[in-house]
Amino acid sequence: MSVQTACRQQVEFGNQLWIVVNIDQNSFAINALDVHDMVAMPPLTRLPGTEQYLSGTINHRGQIVPLVDFRVLLGRKSISETAESLCSLIDQRENDHRNWLDQLELSVKEQREFALATDPHKCAFGKWYDSYTTDDLVLQGLLRKFDTPHRTIHAIAEKVKKYEIAGKFEAAYTLIEQTREHELSVMIELFAAFRQIVREQTRRQVAVILEHEGAQVAFSVDAVDAVEELSAELITDAADVFPVEWKNWIVAIGRRSKTDGLALILDQELFFDLAARVDPSDG
Repeated sequence: MSVQTACRQQVEFGNQLWIVVNIDQNSFAINALDVHDMVAMPPLTRLPGTEQYLSGTINHRGQIVPLVDFRVLLGRKSISETAESLCSLIDQRENDHRNWLDQLELSVKEQREFALATDPHKCAFGKWYDSYTTDDLVLQGLLRKFDTPHRTIHAIAEKVKKYEIAGKFEAAYTLIEQTREHELSVMIELFAAFRQIVREQTRRQVAVILEHEGAQVAFSVDAVDAVEELSAELITDAADVFPVEWKNWIVAIGRRSKTDGLALILDQELFFDLAARVDPSDG
């Protein structure tokens, strides 16, 4: 797919300023002249019977403004769905480690082999932990705190089995219980803090409000990154930069002046076209 196919109109860069926003760890930009305001996400009035990407309406300074969930429009989960999906996964990984210690204890009582992962990198949480990335500095710091207690929990399997072989069953049970009270308790607290931060992120969204000839429409973004100049970026194959299904929303590709990264230029007319499908009086 050529960039001419992907981008439907010519974009004048020059000395123009652009609002660069982040949506699901992708950088998008919209002409600053089209942006009326940017506000922390206000309360949302849901509208029945509308497309999923039409979140509803917000009240901005007394005006009812349709809100487009651009994540959903791009074929991604909404930020609230993404957060709850991640929290559900974390619930499962917490229960895994409760069960891990229960099964280790049971293996001693039944004097059988312990079948669960003893390598901290091979349990379900370890595989997720080693591959998960985030730009959120708070989450990065929190995730680092998991490493020591998680490794310690898995390390006791070998010690417990040595106690079992030596007939020191009480020592094995004591070590398991101490691990529950200390390392597992620490991990449970970290899991709870992780879920809280993830859910709080859904309340940090920003509504970018566009205005044209007196009409307003808003779209939700995860964060506003910068206001900066962009330079034209000539891309032979736009499919290398963004999924082909996004081609209706992207009108050009710009090179960022601050990070040298790419930003996908959004078509502001798209949002007004979508907003025309909403009857604010329904709210």
